[in-house]
Order: sequence, then structure tokens, then C-alpha cells
Amino acid sequence: NCIVTTLDITGNGITDTGVTILCDALKHPNCIVTTLDITGNGITDTGVTILCDALKHPNCKVTTLNISDNEISDTGVTILCDALKHPNCKVTTLDISDNEISDTGVTILCDALKHPNCKVTTLDISGNRITDTGVTILCDALKHPNCEVTTLDLTSSRITDTGVSSLCEAVQHDNCKLVELYLLLNDISRVSKKSLRNLVEQHRPGFKLSI
Repeated sequence: NCIVTTLDITGNGITDTGVTILCDALKHPNCIVTTLDITGNGITDTGVTILCDALKHPNCKVTTLNISDNEISDTGVTILCDALKHPNCKVTTLDISDNEISDTGVTILCDALKHPNCKVTTLDISGNRITDTGVTILCDALKHPNCEVTTLDLTSSRITDTGVSSLCEAVQHDNCKLVELYLLLNDISRVSKKSLRNLVEQHRPGFKLSI
């Protein structure tokens, strides 16, 4: 009668082989794990493939998934997005920070965020190789009626004033559901920071902005 709902196995040197064994458990009808944190292990795109097989399984109950600080590339994001678009996938909180994801991965991720089956509301993609190009694509997703994202973390990316301009446009859009945005440790000017602050104060009362 295992009653574990939160499983934190961060920094334990778990490889793709370990993920395979873990995923067998996640697909078991008696497994009630809803929060899975496998931060800081040696998980690659191969491990993500196995994990996504579990996420698409009707018995899998994971709603919060943290796979930050691993070795996941754009290829892994592509596989992950197939899972996010699957009707059985229940993930609402996704942390893929500190991996090897570029604007290409963001483009694929945005395709998932616009899908009617995608349930992600909290997205952390900080500490990746995301530039203004990726932010522009991300903003298109935020303006899409199917996108459910309310919290977005883009801390420690490669974003400049150009990216902030795209975000300014997005937060003014009626379809955008954002209430929290994190943009610390980017290359944003004082003027752009002030513009975005003023905009959220005017259009989004109660909006939490860290910039």
C-alpha cells in the first residue's frame, strides 16, 4: 500500500536505464505519484523518450514534472511535446530549465502549447539557449486561445529589448493568460524593463513580474 505522491530523486546519478525502470512503475495502476522531480541526473533524449511513453499511459498520474539540469536537447523536446499533446497526458507544471534547448526546441514546444489537449499552466524554460527569436515564437503561442500558460520563467536566457517588445505585445492580448513572468539575468535595458513594468501595471492588475 505505497502512498507516495511526490517523488524527488534529484542529483542521484540516474541514467536513462533508471528512467526505464521508473516508468514501468508510473504505468502501474497502483502508482499514485503526481509530482516527479528528476533534476540534475544524467538523463538524455533517450530517457525522455521512455518517460514520454509513461506520460501517455492512461494509468500515469504525473501532473508536475521537473526534468531540469539534465542533458535534454531539442530532440528530447520534440518527443516531450508529442506527449503533451496526448489526451492521456496530465502534466500541468513543466520544468525543463538548465538543459540544452534552443529556439528550435521552443518552436516545437509552442506547437504543443497551442494544442487543445495540452494542459501546461506553469512553464520553466530558464537557463537554456533561448534568444529573442524563440521569445517571439513563444509570444505567438501565448496569444493563442488554446494556450493555458499562466506562469512563465525565462530567467537567465539570451533575451534583449527585442524579446521584451514581443512580450509587451503578448501581455496586452485578450487571449494571453499570463499572471507571472520571470525575466531576471537577461540582457534587457532599463528603458525596456520600465516599459514592461508600466504595461503590466496598466493592463494586468496583480501581475507578478520579475525583471
